[in-house]
Amino acid sequence: MAQCVARETMYAVATVLVMVAYGLGMFATWTCNFFKVANADRYGTSIYLGIYTVPGGYDYSRLPGGGYNGETGDDNFNSGDDYYSGDDYYYVFNGICILPGWFYFQGEYALERQWWQDGSLNVARGFASTSNLISFVSWITMWFGMCCGCFKMRGWRITFTVINLVCCLFTGLAFVALNNDIACKTNQCSLSTGGIVNIIAMLFFIAAAVLCFFAPNPKEATPPPPQQQVYTQGCVETPMEHPVHEMTTEVTEHPDGTIVTKKITLNSDGSKTVEETTEKPTVSVYSPAF
Repeated sequence: MAQCVARETMYAVATVLVMVAYGLGMFATWTCNFFKVANADRYGTSIYLGIYTVPGGYDYSRLPGGGYNGETGDDNFNSGDDYYSGDDYYYVFNGICILPGWFYFQGEYALERQWWQDGSLNVARGFASTSNLISFVSWITMWFGMCCGCFKMRGWRITFTVINLVCCLFTGLAFVALNNDIACKTNQCSLSTGGIVNIIAMLFFIAAAVLCFFAPNPKEATPPPPQQQVYTQGCVETPMEHPVHEMTTEVTEHPDGTIVTKKITLNSDGSKTVEETTEKPTVSVYSPAF
């Protein structure tokens, strides 16, 4: 009984961990501060970028090829003519994460084109999004397993052990984004809030996999065998209400032909059961025919 409760509890906790890991993974994927780019311009300003999104309010002309209509910006990434004055006003984060290509500011930035063509960022996006999709389906299916009792099957829990480990791997591959050519090729990049949350999501996936794998697998209780019957030749069958320890039968034949059969049963609890039957001879009357 205790093992059954432990199995159900561990599986339920694992399901909750997958739910939380899914939420953390979604945040890490779509936040605009997954990693930090140090010394993004000549003023030593640091900026934050995400896998998909970027913070609104920054002057992205300072990124490679990010100038107005493709002009080179004033930054540490490459050299060229200054287009913007370098006002700090352009570096005030307005609190909104945006997708490059969805905004215009004094023309179209070349960043909008390069952002979606960077190989490392695209690999990170692919693995992070796949992990989010798998984990979403996973925690819903795991809750269904609680309702239908499927979690009791060892194979079911092993399946989700593997799925959680795959989600952990795919979530970790999102860190390939730190190898991007847009900002991290010539500048130092480090993890920010989104990257740290991504690590926590990986730990939750690992914990869920461990709980699914090590949940006990007790044997299910089997119904008791049907009531046994004791058969003895020449006797009436008797239900075995008490385990029989010893049985003896005494047969006595009297001079008048009466036969007395006495069956003594010694039960395991020390009591005796005595059954006695008497058979009298049959008298037949024969009348000769004349």
